[in-house]
Amino acid sequence: MRRSLDVCRAPVGPSARRREWGASRLGILVGLVLLAAGAYVLVELVPPYWTYLSLMDPVKEAAMVATRDEAKARESLLAKAREAGLNLEDDAVECRRDENSAIVRLSWSVPVDIPGYRRTLNFSIEKRSPLP
Repeated sequence: MRRSLDVCRAPVGPSARRREWGASRLGILVGLVLLAAGAYVLVELVPPYWTYLSLMDPVKEAAMVATRDEAKARESLLAKAREAGLNLEDDAVECRRDENSAIVRLSWSVPVDIPGYRRTLNFSIEKRSPLP
C-alpha cells in the first residue's frame, strides 16, 4: 500500500527544483519587460494629454477676454501655450463671435514616436463665453 503512494508523487530532487526556478525566472523577466514597455508608453503619451488638460482653463479665460478684446485674448492664450511647452503659430488660436457669444478655439498636433509605431495626436479646445 505504501508503494502505490510513492508512485503518485511528483519527482523531487535537484533537477525538478531547477525546472521550477527557471520557469519562475522567465516569468519574472517577461513581467519586467512588459512593465518597462508600459512605462515607456506612458512616458510618451501622458505629457501631451497633461498639456491638453492644463490648457482648458486658459482657453476658457481667453473666451471671457475675447468678449471685450480678441487680440488680447489671442496674445494671452499664446503666452499660456508657450508656458505649457507648446510652440504655436498665431493661426493655432481662432477667435470669433457669433450672434450672442465669443468663441475661442486652440488647435495643435503632437507627434508621438514609439518604436514600431508613429502617431500624430491632434488636440482642439473650444470654449464659448456669452457677450455682455
